[in-house]
This record gives sequence, structure tokens and C-alpha cells, in this order.
Amino acid sequence: MDEELDNLFVYLKQQLDHCLDGYLHLMSFLNELDIQPKKDGGFSCVLLPESFTPN
Repeated sequence: MDEELDNLFVYLKQQLDHCLDGYLHLMSFLNELDIQPKKDGGFSCVLLPESFTPN
């Protein structure tokens, strides 16, 4: 049972690492979008040109 518990910690650490990697990729992707609100409460988004650099 101790071995199973030790393996569980390793598994959970690996899953946490995957979640963090996914979060960083998501944030990077969102930084590449121009997201604008619409008057009807929705939003529109387009990919920014590669040469765009925010101020």
C-alpha cells in the first residue's frame, strides 16, 4: 500500500506538470489574439499578425 501511495504522488505530480504546461500554452495562444467585445454581449477574435508587438 505504501508503494501505491508513493506512485500516486508521482502520478499526481506528472499530471500537475501537464496542467501547468497546458496553461502556459493557453496563455501564449491568448496573447496572439485580438479579442474585441461586441455590442450584443459577445466577442470577436482574430489572430494578430506575427510582427505585432504590444506596447
